Amino acid sequence: MPRGHGIRARTRDMLSKSFRKNGVIPMTTYLRTFKIGDYVDIKADPAIQSGMPYKVYHGRTGIIWNVTKRAVGVEVNKQARTRMLLFPPPCGGAPCAVESAARRVEWWVGCWRLSASGTARWMRACGAGSAVAPRWGFGMEGGGARHRKPHDGHGG
Repeated sequence: MPRGHGIRARTRDMLSKSFRKNGVIPMTTYLRTFKIGDYVDIKADPAIQSGMPYKVYHGRTGIIWNVTKRAVGVEVNKQARTRMLLFPPPCGGAPCAVESAARRVEWWVGCWRLSASGTARWMRACGAGSAVAPRWGFGMEGGGARHRKPHDGHGG
């Protein structure tokens, strides 16, 4: 017989609950607070079919763009940006949110420099945006290390 091509095709393990996780859905699933801009991991709950995301979004990380009283809108980056409303709300915060917040704080702290008077001053050129000159290179062919000037980008 030909294989089925339904919405939940080939999701036997993906959309099934693990051992001893069946039964009533905890209320914390519905009482969790989401804000616009939060990162969330999309995890479909197989006990609730209404509002379930399509199988390719299961396990993806998205950003919340809309919050209603029943559902949350999540934006996912695939080949094309996809926006969808999910009910019940997806799994809790994503681990990448903590890492990006730490990176943001590190960047923010790194942009402050002490001026000559000893006060903290905001410096615009900081982090990844500042240009760095190329390092000198060397070649190993021939009798030994031969130093070269960095390539200036012009031909010839």
